[in-house]
Amino acid sequence: MARADLDDAGVAAGPVGEARRHVQRQPHQDLRSLQIVLPACTPHVFRNPGPAVLRYGVRAVLSPRSPVYLLPAGRLRHGQDADIVARVYNVAAEVIASRPGARGIVHTVSHSRAKEFCRHLALYDPQSAMRLAGSLEDYCSREDAVLVTASHGTGHDFPDDLCRWQVVLKCPYPDLSDPLTMARQQESPEYVRGVAADALVQICGRNMRHEHDYGETFIVDSAACDLMTRDPELFPEWLRRRTRSIVSIPKPLEVA
Repeated sequence: MARADLDDAGVAAGPVGEARRHVQRQPHQDLRSLQIVLPACTPHVFRNPGPAVLRYGVRAVLSPRSPVYLLPAGRLRHGQDADIVARVYNVAAEVIASRPGARGIVHTVSHSRAKEFCRHLALYDPQSAMRLAGSLEDYCSREDAVLVTASHGTGHDFPDDLCRWQVVLKCPYPDLSDPLTMARQQESPEYVRGVAADALVQICGRNMRHEHDYGETFIVDSAACDLMTRDPELFPEWLRRRTRSIVSIPKPLEVA
């Protein structure tokens, strides 16, 4: 990291640096007293899923070593109740804490959401917050680093130990206030859901890059979980076969 990216105390600038400064100022403050209550979740079985959507140019890796877990903790949206937002963030933080010593990515969709989550993590779990990476280079240089990002869901390779787990914090719907998005949605009611589904497929493939690779994906936003269970035809068969609903965080994968 360039010196220009550090403040006078040698702490990284930006949301990660802000989170670390929270930890340094308030090392004993902890939000673990907040109870995490997950809504009831019935395991979903895809019945008659229909033909796979063949929109993807790369060969999918069919492997039980890359599960996609649906762990709906709440629906994140603008103006959402603070308690629901905290519940979603807490579940994501628990995933981070349950995977010590392994690199992982938290996909936030928006930069403002990334900053907010980093601040929350600093208060909820200061130890995990110290794992936050200030840049992609920083992330790749530390074996236990956590990358909180709005822009690495596509176009980036994270094979092998570069990413053993990831969290989808927010469903990647396109900006509904954008005039072009609105116009396309009026022409095709399926447009917004299709764009979100394509983005989820890309995210789920970030940590499974070859047949011997392995990694877990946790989807904690209820809107994303609903999209995958209610509109399975929007997703390719290989992803549907990986997906399972859970009510608690499982132990890390053990792969020989």
